[in-house]
Amino acid sequence: MNEHQQEIAFSVPANLDDLPRLRGFRLRGMEMTRLETFIDAAFAFAISMLVIAAQQIPDNIQALLAAFKNVPTFICSIAVLGIYWRGHWLWSRRYGLEDGVSILISWMMIVTMLIFIYPLKAIFGAMWNFLSNGQVGQPFSLHTTEAQARTIFAIYALGLIAISAEILLLNLRAWQLREALRLNARERLMTHGELTGWSIPVSVGIVSLVFSFTLPIEEIAWCGWVYFLMAILVRVHRFLHKRRLAATTSQLAGALWLAGKHEAGLRSAEQAIRLADELDDFVLRLSARFNRANLLHAIGALREATDLYTAILDSLGGELELTRFGWPGIPSILARGLLTWSLVLLGEFDRARQIKDRALKLVDRIRDPYSTVYAYIGEGLYQ
Repeated sequence: MNEHQQEIAFSVPANLDDLPRLRGFRLRGMEMTRLETFIDAAFAFAISMLVIAAQQIPDNIQALLAAFKNVPTFICSIAVLGIYWRGHWLWSRRYGLEDGVSILISWMMIVTMLIFIYPLKAIFGAMWNFLSNGQVGQPFSLHTTEAQARTIFAIYALGLIAISAEILLLNLRAWQLREALRLNARERLMTHGELTGWSIPVSVGIVSLVFSFTLPIEEIAWCGWVYFLMAILVRVHRFLHKRRLAATTSQLAGALWLAGKHEAGLRSAEQAIRLADELDDFVLRLSARFNRANLLHAIGALREATDLYTAILDSLGGELELTRFGWPGIPSILARGLLTWSLVLLGEFDRARQIKDRALKLVDRIRDPYSTVYAYIGEGLYQ
């Protein structure tokens, strides 16, 4: 690390495991910084410029009803700004950075946002006007030329690209300082997920920008409709990222078990189980539960470990009993070897004998060296 990175490393709390967590990410920036305060003020100012009565407070019923035509535009604009506010808030909480590069990018984001709100409101106003057949929203002027229509879509695309790229750059800055910030494997994967996630609006914005210059004027509306692709792309990205996160968190729990860091390992295993349940993924759930059972055994929670090993074996009936699932050994045999160990320590020798005998019969059928070791661990401990 260079001198600047060392300064950042010194500002990071010594014991990161004592920090509050958000979805397993240790929050290094819980204290409100001047930068974050200014960003919040800038977002508030931007929202105030989007008020539904653009010129003045309505002073009669007709003006009030006309103002309410802008409500859908206002809500959509606020929703978009909220996405970017949360992106900056999450970055600030996770990393707590306030170095020169981060400040510069944040200032660029403020400038972009205050410019972006004008095409943002115009595009959403035209969209709602089109969808409602003129009942709500505001149409483009009847005198809007082809060049002006292309320009407004291009400006919107440039604004979206810029503000998304700035959030991406903030997370890239955190990735560059991952050593100084002491990010663990899970946090590095989550940071990488932010980088790939924010590349989606950047990419879609580039597509829209190209469309604004190349599409025939009759099809220019596709410059706006293309943004709805993000609803699909973001969900696909979130699903794939969650799978990778669940697998990595489970592997981290196993590594922490081997390293003797059992409390941290249990937290990782519980997070992995939660993610696997959300995904309804049997293989990920199997791995996470096995690691959690091993960690419970290691801290002496033998009854809980025994119950979990038993639940794992119950889920591996029939053809699944000798299925490897990509593991170095057969999960049902590995679980039986460790379950035998737990039962012996609990003094339940009859059940331990039944479990280890079944494990030995299975290894006789498959002749797998790794699984055989676990089966004979159970045999040896029983003896």
